Amino acid sequence: MANNFKFEKFLNFIAYVAIVFVALAVLLGWLWPDLLILRRIAEIIAYFITAISAFYFARSKRNVWVMISYVVACILIIVFLILGVTIK
Repeated sequence: MANNFKFEKFLNFIAYVAIVFVALAVLLGWLWPDLLILRRIAEIIAYFITAISAFYFARSKRNVWVMISYVVACILIIVFLILGVTIK
C-alpha cells in the first residue's frame, strides 16, 4: 500500500510538471511563435501521464481487446511523435 502511494505521489508530481510546461509553452508560443521545443516536451509529458492512467484502466477491465487497443494506440502515438506529425 505504501509503495502505491509513492507512485501516485510521483504521478501527481509529473502531472504538475506537465501543466507547468504547458503553461510555459502557451506563454512562450504566444511571445515567440517559432519556439516549439517546450510545447513538444509538454505534449510528451502529457501523453506519458495519460498513457499510465489509461494502462491502469485497461488492466482493470481484464479484457484482452481493451489491452490490445491500448497497446495499438500507444504504438501509434509513439510512431507519430517520432515522425513529427502534429495535430492541427
